[in-house]
Amino acid sequence: ALPSGQSSSAIQIQGTVNAVASPPLNITVAGGVAGSVTLGQSSKVESVRSDTTYKLPMSVQVADAAGNPVANATVALSVWPYAWSTGTVCVATATYLNEDQNENLIKDAGEDGVRWRINDLTLSEAGKVRVFTDPTDTVNNPPANFDGFLTPQNSNAGSIPKTVTTDVNGVATFDFEYLKSNSIWTVVRMSASTVVQGTETKSQVIFRLGWSEEDVKLPGICRISDSPYRF
Repeated sequence: ALPSGQSSSAIQIQGTVNAVASPPLNITVAGGVAGSVTLGQSSKVESVRSDTTYKLPMSVQVADAAGNPVANATVALSVWPYAWSTGTVCVATATYLNEDQNENLIKDAGEDGVRWRINDLTLSEAGKVRVFTDPTDTVNNPPANFDGFLTPQNSNAGSIPKTVTTDVNGVATFDFEYLKSNSIWTVVRMSASTVVQGTETKSQVIFRLGWSEEDVKLPGICRISDSPYRF
């Protein structure tokens, strides 16, 4: 069980809690311009919007090559449903990468029903194993869910502001909102980037959508619906 009110088992690129994803995607620039941008999240979520949604406070920090804050930097934000899990009673049983492997939001030929299973301890593509390769091979591969749609949908990752602007401390805060029914079962990749004097610096974090102890305290308490995803 998570500590009271904890939001997620987060996997951050620059500071790991459960695992390591990949090296920081930071570009160091000399001369007092932006050297890095970092994403961080609160340890708690809040129930909002008629108790159907979680709100996770987050921050982004921009520093120059000397570690000094970069004020008034416009930071672009995005979030993507990186992976999804099957499971019941608040326990994820297996995790698979998004069917939309080229991330173009179009169901291209060969994407629907393809399953790339990943190690949930690393959540890294390096450890992915394709467990479903041929829809006719039902002996070695159980039939996947050919539903005619990409799994998961983009909106399952929740929503964040398109951009934020840093204050005098080089920090900008924002709220990340997502439906409770997508918590536990959806792994997201959040990205932040800023451009200073023509040079981009970027950072990403990968983490599972978290929950509150009020809704989930295993064993015994599970108020989140079973996974909306099917193999």
